[in-house]
Amino acid sequence: MFRRIRKHANPASLLAMVALFVALGGVSYAAATIGSAQIKNNSVKGVDIKNGAIAAKDIKKSTRDSLRGQQGPQGIPGPSGDASSLYAVVTDSAGAGNASLVRGKGVVSVAEATGIRVQFNRDVSGCAWIANKNQPDTGVAGAGFAQVGLSTTGNDTIDVRTRTTAGAITDAPFHVTVIC
Repeated sequence: MFRRIRKHANPASLLAMVALFVALGGVSYAAATIGSAQIKNNSVKGVDIKNGAIAAKDIKKSTRDSLRGQQGPQGIPGPSGDASSLYAVVTDSAGAGNASLVRGKGVVSVAEATGIRVQFNRDVSGCAWIANKNQPDTGVAGAGFAQVGLSTTGNDTIDVRTRTTAGAITDAPFHVTVIC
């Protein structure tokens, strides 16, 4: 085996092998022997560190704490109370002036206008209103739909209109929920 190597060995290939050995050995030597004591302070920059190589646990707590900014101003307070419990179940059989409240929470009055006006005991202008054309006793949905919007009479009142599937206005019972 040595005869084969000697037969093909020449000064250039021997020099190349020695250079390869030194290069590979030097990297291994550096990786194994260079530590924090051999690195000059403030000489390692962000570009020298591999992304993801440093975790929060690797940074002193006092340094992490110094990175926090000041607390911002307090936000504006939200509405008080539980608006999600405002609701009305209303009957409205055919004919004028016969809409009435079956049950509800936070309802002040129910009156017929262009549709039905439901007045609540608080401002509901910044809330969501959901109305469904439903039977008051069973909750079974009737054919058609209900529309709801803020009344022009005040921020505590919404107008509900029930319609047929074709879109015509009709007198019908409904449920309405106010969520803030």
